[in-house]
Amino acid sequence: MNTRSLSRIACGLMTLCLASSIEALAQDPRPAAQAPDPKTNTNTLGISAVKIASALEKHAKAASIQRTAEALSTELSDAFAATGKFQVVARDELARVLSEQKLAESGIIDPRDTAAAKSFQIRGVRWLVLANISDFGDIVEKAHFDTGRSAERRTVRLGGTIQIIDSTSGVLAASIPVRAELDDTVMNKEYAVRDSNNDEELYRLVAREFAKRGVADILDRVMPAKILSHPIDNIASISRGQGTNIAVGEIWDVFGLGEKLIDPDTGAVLGSQEVKLGKVRITEIQPLFSKAQILEDNGIDRGQICRLSLEKPKPAPRRAVKVEVSEDAPLPPPPAPPSDR
Repeated sequence: MNTRSLSRIACGLMTLCLASSIEALAQDPRPAAQAPDPKTNTNTLGISAVKIASALEKHAKAASIQRTAEALSTELSDAFAATGKFQVVARDELARVLSEQKLAESGIIDPRDTAAAKSFQIRGVRWLVLANISDFGDIVEKAHFDTGRSAERRTVRLGGTIQIIDSTSGVLAASIPVRAELDDTVMNKEYAVRDSNNDEELYRLVAREFAKRGVADILDRVMPAKILSHPIDNIASISRGQGTNIAVGEIWDVFGLGEKLIDPDTGAVLGSQEVKLGKVRITEIQPLFSKAQILEDNGIDRGQICRLSLEKPKPAPRRAVKVEVSEDAPLPPPPAPPSDR
């Protein structure tokens, strides 16, 4: 067999293989599974629809609870976005992805299919937030006085949990119990009147408080505040800015990380030993970080963890006011004696 014949056979085999590949692609139009890009989804976050505990379905305020849950979904999205740490995924996009996961878990799709959506493993979303309402209270107390006036005190209570899941591994990163309570007092001459619009505002405000507290606790668990750079002129920068749980005047403790703590039974890393290295007082809050004055320094440096201290900030000392009276100034006249009339 000459060289020309061998070349013809090789070309025929290549043509056959190429045709087979094209036919396979035509029969399976599914796009190939793509791994998440760590540069684009490191801190992307999706918020699932807020769930209401089944025990509250027969609650006298069931409709109010539903409205509060809807408000909470929006407030959670705003609170996470306000931290500047997460890129919140659009709600309709997350709903589409979760529906694909339900289809994959139904048994209709071949579990060996590498392109099928996996539970809690969402392409393009690093963190998944699940919120649950398990407690709700809407109590109105009225009091009437002899003067003809009356007082109405209303308390709205909201309790539940917020969970955040690392979708790259399906592991629960944090589960935070949250409770928020809001009081509203109205005074009227005869009786207290409250309209439905005021109700909506009250539910929205308690949902906002719930979201604010929960997001602050989750942020401390998932992304604890850290020293951003080596302190200069006794001032340190902390990775907490506007929209987070930080305020001017607060005292924060600074910790260095030591040896990792490993569970001897499971081998899981439970965290690291923390050694307190100092404390700082927040002096200025900027959009993405805050500045703090160093109060104690035993080796504070970049990358160390900061946690809100239990120590309450001391009030600023009052300045002494010095009053000077000139000797040449006339003295004020003495007070007039009381009249006999």
